[in-house]
Amino acid sequence: MNLRSIFAKPKINNMIVLQTLQERSNNTCELCTSTKELKQYTIPPSLNESVDNSLLVCSNCLAQ
Repeated sequence: MNLRSIFAKPKINNMIVLQTLQERSNNTCELCTSTKELKQYTIPPSLNESVDNSLLVCSNCLAQ
């Protein structure tokens, strides 16, 4: 057993992460506050998808 497995948070269902991000950001891009074409972005190098390492961003910010 390694430290990552000991301290890793349990995997959360992708839909739950997305719903939590939408609530946290009030359905706006967390970088520019746009409300169009929002997507979940997981910050690399993440071992698992969670609210702590993800953002809700618009397609314009995601492309940059």
